[in-house]
Amino acid sequence: MDSLSALCVTFYRNQIHINNALNSLGWCDTFFVENKAGLNPHATQADSMSLIELDIDYDKYNVCLSFNDSYLPGGAAELHFKNCMERGIPIYSNQHGFDKSVINIKPHTPNRYTYYWNTMGKYWLDRFEYCVGKKPSTRRWISIGSLKNDYLFKNYKHDQNNTNGKILVLHEPDTGPSQKDKDPFVVSHVYQELVELLGTLDVEVDFKIHPSWPNFIGNFGEKLWSPPDWINIVDIDLPEMIEYDVVIGAYSTVLLDAASMGVPVINLNFEYPTGHGSHWGPGELGLFRRTEIEEIPDYIKQIRANGVDYDHELLCYFLGPLGSVAENYAEFILKNHKEPNNKSYLKFNRKTKIILKTQKILGVKYIKQFFKKIYNAIDYYIFNRK
Repeated sequence: MDSLSALCVTFYRNQIHINNALNSLGWCDTFFVENKAGLNPHATQADSMSLIELDIDYDKYNVCLSFNDSYLPGGAAELHFKNCMERGIPIYSNQHGFDKSVINIKPHTPNRYTYYWNTMGKYWLDRFEYCVGKKPSTRRWISIGSLKNDYLFKNYKHDQNNTNGKILVLHEPDTGPSQKDKDPFVVSHVYQELVELLGTLDVEVDFKIHPSWPNFIGNFGEKLWSPPDWINIVDIDLPEMIEYDVVIGAYSTVLLDAASMGVPVINLNFEYPTGHGSHWGPGELGLFRRTEIEEIPDYIKQIRANGVDYDHELLCYFLGPLGSVAENYAEFILKNHKEPNNKSYLKFNRKTKIILKTQKILGVKYIKQFFKKIYNAIDYYIFNRK
């Protein structure tokens, strides 16, 4: 491999902004598989037919970047991974946002089709070692950095003297009703207090909807908390946040996106879940100041007067070496394939191909289904024999 010709297929509406970053690389084509069915198609994966309809010419590519490790049997994502594997296209998977818990994501990062899992920053490698008690390399975790945030850092910069004078509030739903999270974020009461406070201040407020829940309906049909009618609801791209004086949120990855462009962030203090090693690093380690509701008016005045000066080293701890992530990533991929010292990858690749071929021959999605078929056949024979 002398040059990169990569593709990336995304499957969720909240990942479209990643495609914008990848398109700027010059060596990656992007595709979006839109789901149009179900209670909340914005937050669920499409079926395989939606990918087939895109008619992607996989033979044009020698690398795949993935920002989605989860997949459903028979769905578009699994078909995409198989298409790459069958053509010998190596898949580099990447963390697409700030995950609540290392313990929760470890079992499927990387998945059976992807070899490496590139975390947003070294923070995640340290959390892995702390929570799991093993080296991240044992799970094929690496940290080159966030391509999305590298793109935002290079191309957009907040200017406190050139804003629209507004406050931007992020939509961060309770994750119980939105996605049946077993250890949920519960923040709607904090947001209710926030909007009540903002209503008493002489400020203009926009409310940025979450791309996965634009209609305030959860994945299983439950109604989510929504702001009062006086607040203007907007659906804006990440770079447009530089137009605002301040961005306010509790736990969203978008807070880090804002920080990578120098946008002042007010991080709402709330009871962050602690189960399964959950940890809100940006607040706990001091990148953001955890702010109580009653402190917000004075903090807004302070930010408008003095701005915010982020600790760049700490920001890079969460997002990777901003300013050089894209270059480092391209170099890593090329070196990784020019110097096949990664025998473990070749072994992994052969193992996965054997599994896929076995599944194809046996006509089953999973090997365990094959043994279940054998069991059922024996049971049928014993029951029906004369």
